[in-house]
Amino acid sequence: MTLGDFGKAETLTLKSLEISKDLKNRIREADECGNLGLIYQMIGDFKKAEKYLQISRELFEELNHKEGLASQLMNLAGVYTALGDLDEAEKYLREAVNKNEEIGSQIAIASSLGNLGIFYQNKGDFLKAEEMILKAMDIDRRIGDQISLAGNYNNLGTLYQKMMNVERAIEMFKKALEINIGINRPMGVAMQYSSLGDIYRVLGNFDKAEEMLKKSLELSSSIGYTHGVGSSLCNLGLLFASKGDLKQADQYWVKSRDIFRAMGLKREFEFVKRLIEEL
Repeated sequence: MTLGDFGKAETLTLKSLEISKDLKNRIREADECGNLGLIYQMIGDFKKAEKYLQISRELFEELNHKEGLASQLMNLAGVYTALGDLDEAEKYLREAVNKNEEIGSQIAIASSLGNLGIFYQNKGDFLKAEEMILKAMDIDRRIGDQISLAGNYNNLGTLYQKMMNVERAIEMFKKALEINIGINRPMGVAMQYSSLGDIYRVLGNFDKAEEMLKKSLELSSSIGYTHGVGSSLCNLGLLFASKGDLKQADQYWVKSRDIFRAMGLKREFEFVKRLIEEL
C-alpha cells in the first residue's frame, strides 16, 4: 500500500466490499472495511478512516473474531492520535494490549506495546514511552522477530533524539540499520539512512548528512519505494536550506511535493508545500 496508487486501491477495495456484502461474507466485509480505513488513514482522510475502522471493529466484535478486533483497535488508536484525541487513542491502545494478551500472540503483544511507546512519545511522556518500547523489544528478542526489533530500535532512536540524547539516538539508528542490512530488508535500510541523515543535519554535520540522505534516495529509487524517495528529497531540501542554499532546497522540495501529490498523501504534500511557500 505504501508504494501503490491509493485511488486505484480505494476503487478495488470498495468493489470487493460490495461483493462481500452481496455474498453475506461478514468476515471478508470486516476485512475490507478495515482495508478501506487503512487506505484513508494513509492519505490523511482521518474521518473516513475512523468511519470504516469503526465498522470493521463492530463487525469483528459481533463475530467474536478476537484477532481482527485487536488489529482494528490498534488502527483506530492511530487515527485518534492523528486527530489529536489522545484520551481516545490511549483507550483503544490499552484495549488492544489487553485483547492481544487474551489471545496470547506474542507478536501482537509486542506490536501493541511498541505502538503504546510511540503514543507516549508523541504525548511527551518519554519515560513511559521508553518503558513500553523496551518491553516490546524484550519480546522481539525472545521470539526472534528481527523486523520488529529493528523497528523498535528506530523508535528508540527517535525517542532519544526528542530527549536531546543525540549520541544514544545515533547508536539506536545504527543498530536498526545493522539489523536491516543483516536480514536484507532494503526498505528498512533506506529508512535508517534517512533517520541518520536527519540527525546529522541537526548536529551540523552536513557532509555526513548528505551522504546518508543520498544513500537513502538512491536505495529508495532502486527498489521503487516511492514514499521513501519523497521523504529523502524533502530531507535533502531541509539539509540544503540549513546550509543556506535555498535554490537547491527549493528544487528538492518541488520534486518531493510532486511525488506526495501524485501518491495522494495529503499531510506530506501540505508539509512540503508549506516549506516551499515559506522560502
